[in-house]
Amino acid sequence: MKLHAYSFFFIAAAAGSVIFATLLFFFAPPQIPLWYSLSIVEQQLDAKILVFIFPTLITIIALIHSFFMRKVRTLDLYLHSLFFYATFVPIVILYIALIRIAMVVL
Repeated sequence: MKLHAYSFFFIAAAAGSVIFATLLFFFAPPQIPLWYSLSIVEQQLDAKILVFIFPTLITIIALIHSFFMRKVRTLDLYLHSLFFYATFVPIVILYIALIRIAMVVL
């Protein structure tokens, strides 16, 4: 995988999360357990529009990665792979949270 393909991968992940959140928005009930780690059930529920927090964060992370990789092409390959994993891990964590909410709701 070439270095410029990483940015494409993250932008595609952001687009996929937007599509997934949109489908979840249309098929979910009016309130979803967005904060499912809280102990009180009433505090867990929130408006389903807030499911778009995850695609927004994924898109911001992907755009920062893409912008940064364009500016620092001359860095060592080790630093490129380090920045790849520093971007990949938060995106995967946000995807897992989005999928977890979808599994609880649907």
